[in-house]
Amino acid sequence: MRRAIISRVADSRHYCSNWWLLIALAVFIATAEWRGSNGCLEHERLALVDILAFFHDQEVGLDPKNRDGDCCGWEGVRCSNTTTGNVIELDIFRFVTTTTSGGYLNASLFLPLQGLRHLSLTSAGLVGCMKDEGFEKLSELVYLQGLELSYNRLSNDVLPSLSGLSSLNYLSLRNNSLKGVIDINGSEKLPKLVNLEDLDLRENELSNDVLPFLSTLPSLKYVYLDNNRLNGVIDMDAFQNFPRLQLLDLSNNNFSGSLPSGFITPRMTEVYLSRNHLGGTFTDQHNDNIGGIFPKFLYYQHELEMIDISNIKLEGAGFPSWLLVNNTSLRDLTLINCSLSGSFQFPIYQHPVEDLDGLDISNNNLYSPIPSHICALESLSLSENRLLGRIPEHLSNCSMLFSLDASNNHLSGKIPRWIWKFPHLQVLDLSRNKFSGSLPLGFITSQIREVYLSRNLLGGTLTKGDGAHNDYSSYPLNVLDLSHNQIKGTIPRWISILPRLNYLLLNNNEFYGEIPIPFTLEQVKTNLYTYKGKPLDSLSGFDFSNNNFSGEIPPQISYKDDMKFLNLSNNQLKGSIPPSFSRLLQIESLDLSHNNLSGTIPSELAALTFLGSFSVAYNNLSGKCPQAAQFATFKDSSYEGNPYLCCTFPLPPSGPLLTPPASYGSFIDMESFYASSGVSFVMVLLIIASVLYINPYWRGVWFYLRQDHHH
Repeated sequence: MRRAIISRVADSRHYCSNWWLLIALAVFIATAEWRGSNGCLEHERLALVDILAFFHDQEVGLDPKNRDGDCCGWEGVRCSNTTTGNVIELDIFRFVTTTTSGGYLNASLFLPLQGLRHLSLTSAGLVGCMKDEGFEKLSELVYLQGLELSYNRLSNDVLPSLSGLSSLNYLSLRNNSLKGVIDINGSEKLPKLVNLEDLDLRENELSNDVLPFLSTLPSLKYVYLDNNRLNGVIDMDAFQNFPRLQLLDLSNNNFSGSLPSGFITPRMTEVYLSRNHLGGTFTDQHNDNIGGIFPKFLYYQHELEMIDISNIKLEGAGFPSWLLVNNTSLRDLTLINCSLSGSFQFPIYQHPVEDLDGLDISNNNLYSPIPSHICALESLSLSENRLLGRIPEHLSNCSMLFSLDASNNHLSGKIPRWIWKFPHLQVLDLSRNKFSGSLPLGFITSQIREVYLSRNLLGGTLTKGDGAHNDYSSYPLNVLDLSHNQIKGTIPRWISILPRLNYLLLNNNEFYGEIPIPFTLEQVKTNLYTYKGKPLDSLSGFDFSNNNFSGEIPPQISYKDDMKFLNLSNNQLKGSIPPSFSRLLQIESLDLSHNNLSGTIPSELAALTFLGSFSVAYNNLSGKCPQAAQFATFKDSSYEGNPYLCCTFPLPPSGPLLTPPASYGSFIDMESFYASSGVSFVMVLLIIASVLYINPYWRGVWFYLRQDHHH
């Protein structure tokens, strides 16, 4: 019995020891997997160090950051989430922050990265590949799907070297040195990119002969050819060879003539043809029932998601509402500068407004009220037409609207209060219309960044309540343009405390009182906004001209030392010019004319070396003008109207010269020279005659010399 018990204990101990062994093994495996998913393989780490050394042109092995540590955490490197820890993505632009070499690539450097799926060599300074070390080596990376070679200097020779990359489905050669014709003679030279779906050839110098090359890529879905040298009539047959094509971008080329019937295939969802010279009479036309003509093939499309045919002259054509009716998945429609005319009709209930993100029909000739059921979820641009009437109430349903531009029309009435309640609206442009009435209290919201309301008939004041219930110190407003209206009163305090206000126009109104610029107005370094492609930081400045402002110029204006222009002209400002204006080191235009300023022009302004336009005309200034180089170049009209101001240096005349100088190489007034010479000659003769008459000795000498001269 005892032996049996001992035997059972021994068996149990043996069983427990095996159990703990299994648990320890599981923990080890789990730990190994966890480590593997967070650490790169040693041979891949060493390969990355070699790649970094090649592109950075220095001995990086001395840098501990690049010699040791987990390379999966390095910038520009991403590893898989599996136990292997393979590098699957490499972005050279982020991996090598300062590329100092590149030139001819050694593609074998990447072969140790056998799990690589996406390789970006953007902006790597490449002009080609080393002999026998070209991109064909990358065919050994069987998982490689994406290859970015954009912003280099690669030529047409790069294309044959891509042969064999059968797994590649994305290729970008944007902004390289591809030119003219791509040679497709000899099938052995063609890239066997049988799975390529996305091809980006933008911003090169390719000609129409690129199209036969594209026809050899049977899987193409997305083709970008904008900003090349494609020209002539668009070849319909060439695009019939792309049965799977969904996106085609041919914008910014030199195509001309008419769009052929059948140009857009049934699978196409996005077409970009803007900035060409297309127009004329289309083959197979469709009457849009408004009096204009569009190409018939567009009428039979039902799967379009985005279409841009801007800057194409469709003389007499009306707004194609049928495009929205037929293509219920359309997200963006852009018809800028197409000579559209007639009434602007928008389909009612036939296009789901929740799918339309953007509509831009600016710079046409459409006239009528804005359709009552128009809507775009994110961006709506109706500018530079002849639209009239009021803004429709239905537009208030576009609660996701980010940008609304209805400028340069004939819209009238009051600006609806609900516009200011859009929760996502950041850009509002209603300038150059006929809007009237007062702006409501709190029209500046907590998310809006740009407001353009200039050249309307707006009146009233901005001071009611003075924004007492709002904390404007946290508002992101960057641009406020209320110029050329009829707004009265003083500038409210809430405008003066907006922390990011960079562009303020209040000119040509009826404002009065002092300019409230408190100490909170400081330089803002985060001016990253743009409007219609124009960086707003280059327009930084204030225009308060043509009002009735009084008091002194607040020196705190100079705290905004990134200001580009300041116009305080045609007011009733008094006092002196603040010497602190010398801090406006970026200013290019300063106009203080037509005020009641006194004192001298501060000599400190000589520090304003970027100043190209300057005027203090018609004030009560005195003393001397600054004699720095840039001030000496301003015309006398910049200083006129100050009777006690003394400018001793030569001033360029305000107007054209009435009598041009006889010779550009002489600074002598020739008429004065002849007159003075004649007077001097007569004076000399009179002096000689007087001496001879008075002194007998000199008279004898004179006649002796004259007689000797004749002999």
